[in-house]
Order: sequence, then C-alpha cells, then structure tokens
Amino acid sequence: TYFKSIGNYLPKFYLAPEGLMGLAYSHMAMSQYAKTSETLMRLTQSFPQYLLEPSINFIQGILHLQQAEYEQAEKLLRPLDTPETRFYLAKAYLGLKKPLLAATLLNRLARDYPSEDLREASAFFLGDAFFISQDYDGAIVKYEEFLKTYPFSKYKPAALFHIASAPTANNATTFCGWTNSFASFSVDSWYGTGGADYA
Repeated sequence: TYFKSIGNYLPKFYLAPEGLMGLAYSHMAMSQYAKTSETLMRLTQSFPQYLLEPSINFIQGILHLQQAEYEQAEKLLRPLDTPETRFYLAKAYLGLKKPLLAATLLNRLARDYPSEDLREASAFFLGDAFFISQDYDGAIVKYEEFLKTYPFSKYKPAALFHIASAPTANNATTFCGWTNSFASFSVDSWYGTGGADYA
C-alpha cells in the first residue's frame, strides 16, 4: 500500500522510483506477474535511468523464468552476482538442460548460503541436476542427503518420487518427463526467501 501510494500519488517525489520498485517486488512476492511486468514498464518509462539498475535485470530474469523463457532469463541473470540471482540462474540452466552448470551453482548455495530456505531449495534442485544429467545414482545420493537434512521439506514428495523412479528412469513410460520436475514448482512457491536481501 505504501509503495503504491508513493508511485501513484507522488510521481515527482524523489523516492517515487524506489516506491515503484518496491511495488514490483510486492507483486512478484504475491505471484502477480502481470502486475509486476506492468509496474516494471511504468518504472522504466518514467525513469529510464533505472534500466541500468541490476535489480531491473533481476526482476526481468525471474519473469522470463516464470514463462519458461530460459535463454532470456540466463542472459539477464548471468551478469548478476548475488546468491539469489545464482539460484535463479541455476534454475534457468536446468531449463536449458545444462545440469552441470546448475549443479555447480546449487552445490555452492546449498553448502554456503546463510538463508536456510534458500539452502533447502538449492539442495533439492541439486538432486534434480543430477537426475536431468541421467546420473541417477548421484541423484539418489543427493536426494537422500536432502531428505536427511530437511525431513519435513515441501519438496519431500518430489524427492521421494525421484528416488523411487530413478532405477527405471530410462523407461520413457515410467519416466513421464520427470527430468523437468523442477518446473512443477513455480518460482512463487518459495519466492520471498530472504526477502530483505532483494530490496
């Protein structure tokens, strides 16, 4: 409400661009991607100098990721160097079927990042990276490590399914496209982790 008030009623106020940026983040946190895009367009049209802000690329990258436009997401996220952008970049790599690049980023995040929620998500998707690369033994190890560390995770059903289906994953009928399992968890399913870090 406060961000919206600044953007709508105080357009010449020196904090107006920050208000619009905050409004864009708020829409994204609520999975309102169309409103996020509209707010971002309004921000960049009213304050074109903000096109140079890394946070604009970050939001646009996530919007592309949400639309399964992985190449565009990779292009926008790759130059950015924060744990959050590294996570989203890893998800773009998964979508592009580049599991080794994704695994490198996810392994580092799962090990080192101080936010437990982001470590948890990274640990799960690290198993997916092995699964997509058809290293099923490695995937099982990573999923089991994940389940041991996060026994009550919302990703637990998917991890258990992957473990159960891995021995027959070469059978296309059984496999059922689960190499893209990460796509079944939308960005908004965990977005907002470490929200203060995004501002």
